[in-house]
Amino acid sequence: MNSKTQKPMKNAKLILTTIVLATAALVWYGCKKDEPAYTPKSAPKIYGTISEKINGEAIQNATVELTIGQITKAQTKTNSDGKYEFLELKEGTYTIKIERIGYKKDSVMNITAEAGEEIGVDRVLERLPTVLKIMGNKEGNEIDSLPFGKDEGVTSLAFTIFNENADTLKWVIEKELVWISKLSETEGAIPPGGQQSVKVTIDRTKLSEETNTHKLTILSNLGYKTLIITAIGVKREDPELNMSAVCDTTITAFSAIFEGEIRKTGSPPYKKLGFVYSESPDFSSKTTLTVPIKNDNAYFKYDVRDLKPDTKYYVKAFAINDSMPIYSSNEVSFKTKTAKTTPPTVTIEPVTSSDVDIAKKTAKFSGKIGSAGEPAYTERGFVYGTTPNPTIFAGHRDSVKGTDTDSYSFAANNLEEGKTYYVRAYAIAGNKEY
Repeated sequence: MNSKTQKPMKNAKLILTTIVLATAALVWYGCKKDEPAYTPKSAPKIYGTISEKINGEAIQNATVELTIGQITKAQTKTNSDGKYEFLELKEGTYTIKIERIGYKKDSVMNITAEAGEEIGVDRVLERLPTVLKIMGNKEGNEIDSLPFGKDEGVTSLAFTIFNENADTLKWVIEKELVWISKLSETEGAIPPGGQQSVKVTIDRTKLSEETNTHKLTILSNLGYKTLIITAIGVKREDPELNMSAVCDTTITAFSAIFEGEIRKTGSPPYKKLGFVYSESPDFSSKTTLTVPIKNDNAYFKYDVRDLKPDTKYYVKAFAINDSMPIYSSNEVSFKTKTAKTTPPTVTIEPVTSSDVDIAKKTAKFSGKIGSAGEPAYTERGFVYGTTPNPTIFAGHRDSVKGTDTDSYSFAANNLEEGKTYYVRAYAIAGNKEY
């Protein structure tokens, strides 16, 4: 019984020995050291923190740029902690450029990045001096003055406030304006990198006959700037005018011709010229008429219509060289004539076959004003339709420009083929059709 139990144990030992030998052989051949294993290196990385030189605070939104030579390879902005990083870079020699509004630019050259390297580049930026930057809108250059010169036509110029600081610029202009009549903006807030245009308007009538100077001071939470405003005044002299008597031969019941004379043009030269007339001698209610400005306006006139019959009128000439009108040293009066209603005479020419184009469905109408009438007619034209005796109220009406006594014509279109049309010439005077 003992011998039977020992045989299986010998077999078990033999099996174990075999397994140990096989395992040892496996280990021996698996640990062969002829060549080392290869481990790839990671791409270079550049990172860092940008902070202020004085207080060490992190600078957010700074632009960080990586370049090789003149070529930009990567660009980023710092986060709220002033940190930046560039990952997965290629090997090479880089330059780092750093910019932030309100700070001096910074750069670091010859940063060699090789595979597997993580290079930390921390930088501190120095604030620029806190100043207001004022630019001229025309030149685009920084300015200290705004010269208006002596040209009477130049009454407005503009400048621009730039905020190149890191903080919001809150500004206000001192308002002792003297001969400066208006500023488009007098205060405001400009974000970093922003700008504000200010238009300056001057009143040249308040300038003395020399170079006038005013200091415009712009105050802000980040400093101040004084802008020198200059303007040259000229000798001011009012024009002199004379109103001529209204010639009786030009007066009708509804019209008259006004004539004036400029005896002295004044300085600066006048910009507007004309007449005022009224039924009241104090001109409390008046009508203003202007005439075109020409090179020589020594004598000027205006054919005024729509006057009332049998009515007395008062007339003055005027000129404007600044903002206030200068009137003639005299005024005249006249009375319109009693109305004699004379209707205008209007005739129509026959419409011939040569006036009609059936293919185009058009026809040419011709009429003539023989007499303008009194009051003179204010509108002329043709009325036509498919029923006899068309009127301006019952018919197709087309007016033709003009108020003289001559022939006039009109081309009617979109006529219907095969229909008979009736045409009349008309003129309107005093709200009546003739």
